Amino acid sequence: MDKSDVVAALKVAVKDIADLFEDSELEQAVDIASWECGWSLPVTKNFRCYWIIERAKRACVSMMCFATAHKFKFKQINLNQRFEHYHAMLKQMDQEFAVAKKEHADEFLSSVIADMALEDKIAALGYYVPNRGDYTAAGSFPVR
Repeated sequence: MDKSDVVAALKVAVKDIADLFEDSELEQAVDIASWECGWSLPVTKNFRCYWIIERAKRACVSMMCFATAHKFKFKQINLNQRFEHYHAMLKQMDQEFAVAKKEHADEFLSSVIADMALEDKIAALGYYVPNRGDYTAAGSFPVR
């Protein structure tokens, strides 16, 4: 699946709300999903196709949440309920993605490494520089 295929699948996946987005916004959602997963397009494995679309859907929900935020008014309870629903959806999507990253770490290796602390990255790569000596007051470096 290249970007245009993912955008087409995303339009089907989000159904009626696809009309709320410009094509450039859907492409941006696909770019966000690609970045989150650590994959470049095109993707060919069904697993990767599924998660690119799922994370793009999540990006769309997030965009809707931000777009609706400026319309919020104090006495409109229905907007508050909409925000709660959006946040619940985002939380569930993120939990499912976290489980998938844990269960299929080999598929998400680059994004897992990107999330690691520097010390963990060095350990994961097996890179170690032993301490060879100390500087003396005169500035020489005695080898042990």
